[in-house]
Amino acid sequence: WEDDTWPQGGRLTKALAAEGIAALVLDTQFHGERDARVGYLPVEEYVCGECLHTRREMIVETVLDYRRALDYLATREELDGKRIGAIGFSMGGIMALALSAVDPRVEAAVTCVTPARPGERWTGQAAYSPYTFAPRVFVPALMLMGRTDALYTRAEAESLLASLGSADTPLEWF
Repeated sequence: WEDDTWPQGGRLTKALAAEGIAALVLDTQFHGERDARVGYLPVEEYVCGECLHTRREMIVETVLDYRRALDYLATREELDGKRIGAIGFSMGGIMALALSAVDPRVEAAVTCVTPARPGERWTGQAAYSPYTFAPRVFVPALMLMGRTDALYTRAEAESLLASLGSADTPLEWF
């Protein structure tokens, strides 16, 4: 979450703070400071097509961690527990959809460059397909997508958008 990383997470959290919005930033399991369990290998070396259990574990356990974090935030008197949103970049977009689908405390979601290919990449891998969670997202959800991203076509992004359960789902292209 340094300022100059590709998702520019440091800039995002600082901008939110400047607007009076608290941000709780958690690494997904096997990412960032949580990758010691796999010897700090690059994601591609342990999250692979043959490692479905690992991918499923990554999504399920991280969503549980996020929900525990929301439990903690509910204990903080200075925070408004009725105004919670989720945002994620790339695989984090899948995580934001998953959390929004299973936790009613999430009031809005923003997914950024979320892999949206419904075909061969996700077949048989429902545990981490955005299409598993999208129909259960009933809160306002903004999708921010890149015109030249290799993980989806324009039609695939629009298909993911159409699968969202919320009627309030704008799609912005960059």
